[in-house]
Amino acid sequence: MKFLPAQFIYRLICCAPCVLAAGTGFAQSPRVPTPPPAFPQPILPRPASPAAAAPSPAPAPRAGQRSVDRIVAVVNDEVVTANELRSRAQVAEMQLRRQKIQPPPFDVLERQVLERMIVDRAQMQLARETGVRVDDATVNATLGRVAESNGLTVQTLRQRLEADGVSFAQFRDDIRQ
Repeated sequence: MKFLPAQFIYRLICCAPCVLAAGTGFAQSPRVPTPPPAFPQPILPRPASPAAAAPSPAPAPRAGQRSVDRIVAVVNDEVVTANELRSRAQVAEMQLRRQKIQPPPFDVLERQVLERMIVDRAQMQLARETGVRVDDATVNATLGRVAESNGLTVQTLRQRLEADGVSFAQFRDDIRQ
């Protein structure tokens, strides 16, 4: 019987309830809790009418400027950013639409994608800590099976992914993980 390092067991014991609690909270909560802003916000009086309460869209960044990303989740020592989450949610929405499935409202889809990203990061960390490695031959075989199950060749799969705005390198990395 192989014993796990104490640090791993400690992380597993400490983090498992958090991941489970986060998943339970997402399943029960109808809205996504937002983390505190990175910069202090001034306290403004409440608007008198609901129409006035609607948030105005954030101004687009000027040429040469970038919008500031924010952290939406922390998994041990890794972060999930809002840009990563938004990108993955958009890809998921596109895939659902391509399969002729009506996607849920975007905020619900984002919550589901975030939950999946948290679980994936925790699993990847566990795999790294325990020394699990996936070689290129296994990734290539999996790519072949994915293409075949969709009635495509690997090259056609690559072209479709690129046409949908998904880089093939990122897709390979996702499969490896």
